[in-house]
Amino acid sequence: MSSIAGKGTEKSTRLVTASFAAGLLSEALDAEVNLVNAEWLAGQRGIELTESRTSESGNFTTLVRTSLTTDSGTHAASATVFGNRFLRLVQLDGFQLDAYLDGNLLIIRHHDVPGLIGYIGTVLGQHEVNIAHLSLGRERDEPGGEALAVSTWIRRPPTNPSTTCETTTK
Repeated sequence: MSSIAGKGTEKSTRLVTASFAAGLLSEALDAEVNLVNAEWLAGQRGIELTESRTSESGNFTTLVRTSLTTDSGTHAASATVFGNRFLRLVQLDGFQLDAYLDGNLLIIRHHDVPGLIGYIGTVLGQHEVNIAHLSLGRERDEPGGEALAVSTWIRRPPTNPSTTCETTTK
């Protein structure tokens, strides 16, 4: 589902929905996925795409919300544009953020403990990953609970850093 909130809700959201479907399917299919065929390909796979509009956008002039429901649960994200050009992820699965949406994203859900962000930076640095931006969000506004780190970098790492993190933290 995609939803547009705030300014611009009177305009068509079809391009937003097609972009969401193309992004979702391009990672899962070997076939070429683009804005023209994405909705059709989704329908062929039993994926239902819905759109909605509302004038309520909270603290943002315009807010785009998307959600994906599968057998294993629902994931939701909200994004906005600051200053007509700066794309930001502002919510992901209930975590409030201010994450840049340019470059490659690494999303890490973790328990909020001292030193973990430094450790993640060290592991990524060992794999020659230069972090461009980092945004942190907590499930609750207090230390010690579930947290989310979203980082962007310019190029993908030469190896899989998550393998190193899993191995090192055991």
